[in-house]
Amino acid sequence: MPFKRLYSLTYEPSAKDDYSFLSPESQERIQQIVLSLPDFDKNLVCMRVGYYAPEVTLEELGKSFGITKEAVRQRQNRVFAKLQKRFRQEIPELCET
Repeated sequence: MPFKRLYSLTYEPSAKDDYSFLSPESQERIQQIVLSLPDFDKNLVCMRVGYYAPEVTLEELGKSFGITKEAVRQRQNRVFAKLQKRFRQEIPELCET
């Protein structure tokens, strides 16, 4: 999983490049959390952070999903807020950095 991109979208735009601070268990838990999302949200996250393929823009996602770029942005913000909350609850070491 491209942790830097996911971290930067859920926490801060200039996230650190080195994810050695995350244990393998935490990295696995992040993947489990993302993959447990509803299909639309999971696809949005994975496409946005480049999990399965190169990351795509909001506009490209909108065309892919048949909705506006703004609707994608709003949904993305909600999904990443939910992810951030779950990460804080379930992966404390991620929030300590």
